[in-house]
Amino acid sequence: SEWNTLTFWLASVYAHAPRAPLILAATHCDMIPSAQFQAACNSLDAILERVLALVPGVGMQLVHNAAGRLCFFPVDNTRKTRPETVVALRRALDEAVRTVLQAEKELPVEWVLTLRRLLEVASERTQLRLPLVLTLEESLEVAATQGVS
Repeated sequence: SEWNTLTFWLASVYAHAPRAPLILAATHCDMIPSAQFQAACNSLDAILERVLALVPGVGMQLVHNAAGRLCFFPVDNTRKTRPETVVALRRALDEAVRTVLQAEKELPVEWVLTLRRLLEVASERTQLRLPLVLTLEESLEVAATQGVS
């Protein structure tokens, strides 16, 4: 099915980091007309719940979008509508990082520096009114500048 890649990815995350928080973000939600937004989110939520059920254990890692009552965070890439979902996503990420930092005795300083730089980039992008979404390449570049390979 078209969800095989996601199922494989979720299984890989669980296999390599079974205690790590898992946050799913659905990007480009700005492409969904407002009148159909909630129905589309509910439909995707039901599909994702079925996919999550295929990977035992991964559901315990998942950070739910309590505000949206969804198993994912819908993100508007234009930031023109529904900015509250980005705020909810940021809060979930902050809480997940705090949880991990409290659980770990030692954390490589490069990781902490990378997180700090990513937060700085987010702040800069917010001030410039740019989307808060980084490409994988941009994220890897930030990590590399902090010594994470």
